[in-house]
Amino acid sequence: MKKNREITGGPLHICVVLAALFAAGCKQESTEVFEGRPGGSIRKPPGSEWERIDNPGEDGWGTEVLTAKISGQLKKLGALISGEEKESPEAFATIAAATFSCGPLRPGNLELVFKEPPLEIRRRRAGAGSPSPLPAYRAPRGLARAIESFSLEWKNRPEVRASFKVYGVTEKNGTIETTQHLAIFARGGEGLVEEHSTWTTRWEKNGEKAEPLLSSIAVDHFEQIRNASKAPLFTDRTGAVLGSNPSFRRQLQLGLNHWLNRSQDNRFFALLGTPGLALGDVNGDGLDDLYVCQEGGLPNLLFLRNPDGTAADSSAASGANWLDSSRAALLVDLDNDG
Repeated sequence: MKKNREITGGPLHICVVLAALFAAGCKQESTEVFEGRPGGSIRKPPGSEWERIDNPGEDGWGTEVLTAKISGQLKKLGALISGEEKESPEAFATIAAATFSCGPLRPGNLELVFKEPPLEIRRRRAGAGSPSPLPAYRAPRGLARAIESFSLEWKNRPEVRASFKVYGVTEKNGTIETTQHLAIFARGGEGLVEEHSTWTTRWEKNGEKAEPLLSSIAVDHFEQIRNASKAPLFTDRTGAVLGSNPSFRRQLQLGLNHWLNRSQDNRFFALLGTPGLALGDVNGDGLDDLYVCQEGGLPNLLFLRNPDGTAADSSAASGANWLDSSRAALLVDLDNDG
């Protein structure tokens, strides 16, 4: 009968044995390669599967598909307006149809509605029955000339931004009509220029998969703002108003990403990080106070305004520091006592 062998020796011998076993395990693990992909690579997410699921065309939402295509065309047009993309006949041929026509994109009858240095605001003169301008520009080359004339206002300015927002789409008898807002911001030279306009545009279908082509532009509303000062009109004073409160530094300044990893309630809208605000005179001193909603697990905040423009945190003292996930708040005088 064999006797069980004992491993004898001091701690040094045991450490040597453990180290040898650990090294062997590490060596074996390091040679392991996952089947079907290179060692050390990360599996790609199933993007094509998600694109198939999140496909408005597959679900029958034709208007969403049209809006996406037209928004892409307007994005290209915005880049040409701002000078981000260089103008070329080929660029406009991919946007405008051969039947394209439009009048001037900046109306000539702008009326001065506000003037207080350094600001001047002009708007298109409203008048019932005033005739629409005759089409002065035709075909893709006409759109190029219309954009060239429209862009003279900010041609030599170093910073120009132009963006469209589509908010209305109708389709009838193969013709698509959209309504969109155009916002342009230009800095440099003699100050700042902003232009806001609303366009009604018509588009022709260009096959099932290709982007629609622009066939007409009508300018419905137009506003131009000039600021002779190069300084911004508004500056961020949040820190000056709320910075003396510990809740501002320890809660608000940390941001959603910080609290998202620590929150026990990640349902519904908690992931968006878009809490609501409410302004109103809570304590009857004639000054507007600020109520800030927060995600679940964080106390809502009530800041009472001081005469010097700062605000003091009164959340705990007022009992308004609820921990429930809050998306919006109303400050209402229910008994009409002011």
